[in-house]
Amino acid sequence: MEKRRILAFSGILIILTALAASMVYGEEITNIPRQGESKITFQEDSEGIVTADLNSGLTAEDLVNNLLGEGVAVSNVTLTGANVAAGTFTGGEGIIGFENGIILSTGNISFVTGPNEEDSITAVNGLPGDPDLDALIPGFQTFDATVLEFDFVPETGIIQFEYVFTSDEYNEYVNTQFNDVFGFFVNGENIALIPGTTTAVAINNVNNGNPFGTNASNPEYYINNDLSDGGGEINTEMDGLTVVLTATAEVNPDETNSIRMAIADAGDFALDSNVIIRAESFVSPRLTLEPESATNNIGETHALTATLVDENETPIAGENISFNVTAGPNNGTTGTGTTDENGITTWNYTGTEAGSDTIVATGGGETSNKVTKVWEEGGAAEPRLVLEPESATNVLGTEHIVKAVLTNENGTPAPNETITFNVSDGPFAGLSATAITDANGTATWSYGITPGTDTIVATGGGETSNEVTKTWEAAEGASTLLTLEPRSATNSIGSSHIVRARLVDESGAPRAGEMITFVVSDGPHLGTSGTSLTNANGTATWCYYGIFTGNDTISARGGGQASEEVFKTWEAAGNNSAQSKSFMKVDGSDESKEGGIWSLFAGIFERVR
Repeated sequence: MEKRRILAFSGILIILTALAASMVYGEEITNIPRQGESKITFQEDSEGIVTADLNSGLTAEDLVNNLLGEGVAVSNVTLTGANVAAGTFTGGEGIIGFENGIILSTGNISFVTGPNEEDSITAVNGLPGDPDLDALIPGFQTFDATVLEFDFVPETGIIQFEYVFTSDEYNEYVNTQFNDVFGFFVNGENIALIPGTTTAVAINNVNNGNPFGTNASNPEYYINNDLSDGGGEINTEMDGLTVVLTATAEVNPDETNSIRMAIADAGDFALDSNVIIRAESFVSPRLTLEPESATNNIGETHALTATLVDENETPIAGENISFNVTAGPNNGTTGTGTTDENGITTWNYTGTEAGSDTIVATGGGETSNKVTKVWEEGGAAEPRLVLEPESATNVLGTEHIVKAVLTNENGTPAPNETITFNVSDGPFAGLSATAITDANGTATWSYGITPGTDTIVATGGGETSNEVTKTWEAAEGASTLLTLEPRSATNSIGSSHIVRARLVDESGAPRAGEMITFVVSDGPHLGTSGTSLTNANGTATWCYYGIFTGNDTISARGGGQASEEVFKTWEAAGNNSAQSKSFMKVDGSDESKEGGIWSLFAGIFERVR
């Protein structure tokens, strides 16, 4: 890449200038033609931003107190960085979207003030970067870091605040190594994220592309102010900025938590970036709104849940909650609800235009956190019932666990829904089972005996999942270790059939105390199953009751082994001349019993079909 800065100093002067903490201006070189206009028009009568840095007598504690809203107590405040790189501001309402707050900069906070008269502006403080920020942008080195950190005790389990990221790296150094970045690390985890993602907000992650208007990344959150690309009417020197974003984190209520607010240049010291945080927006709201972010197609319904608690986190019932879309394509859409005994109420609305909505709720004297909803044009909706793993291979005698995950339309888990699993093809074709989703919207099912490849699908909550496959392979030597008897038999329906399994080790010695699972893997009684422990002779027995005519296939597994298949024919009553049924007891002796009590006993075995 060409030399990116024409700086009015040599390498020695950089060091001297850094030590003096003075401001140095620069101009970027670019040969790329650009076109474009600012996407948003702001008030032209704004008087402009006025800043005050730490050289004015402000302290780090003053900055934090400027941020604080309701429900949070703070301690152990520290700031690392140049005095000119941190401070407060006023006059931002018609420029960045809120009136006052604090600024953390990679250079000098005074450079945020407008109008935009330079395409490149730089203050070099000569300070190191930050390892937490380095980790957010692997492969890049950071410089001139400014870090504000403190401990806080919130009243509830959520904290939030609002912010804007601005930079003079825009637009000519988008998608280059000069990827200036910042982070809000709450208990070590960054919450300065692009809504609905785990991606950090940075130059290369929020922009309108380079060349301008091409290869954009999350442009719905970006506002152009670059003189070279049709911008400049926003009253700030910065060439680009984000819309007002909200950082939200789950925290430990009534306990000490920590936060590090950090920003740094990436790639070199040049061209300033800033994170601007709204005054009194660092709050722990008692009225919370979920989900924090979600994406739907236009015309679909988005469901929001509001929860209201008191200072002791006890739910407040019977309060009227107002929902309001405060910004975005559906701005002005409203709704109401009343909290139930759990302090919860929900509201649904339908998006009519593409874009990103901001939604807030009020009620009970409280204002909720802000959440984001992205509406997209057409396209296939994300599947709401997902089956996994997509494919797997097991040895016979082991269990395969299939997991179904069901979500609501807004992407939140759907608990207490009945999921039906069905093997639609393969050696277990027709086998099915049901399970109830847990709090995470998850239900599981396990099975497996017969060799081959199964195709599995799940249904529930009005949804049908993707198909997944399972391949079963016979273990070496398995056919000689677990045997079933009798190999074949015929009974009349209305009677019971006894199956005996014997398990031995490689030397032929009986294996006692092993759980054997019997299952009808094909036939009119498909899915009927049961379990029994092997005795001292390695033998276990199972009986089941026949109620349909036809041919059953039976197999067993246990002790890490799987049996061969055996067969049972069920005929209509009267076709079988043998009125007594032969079976093997657990002690290995033969007995003969006529129907009666044994038929009744067999009838208690559960039939799964």
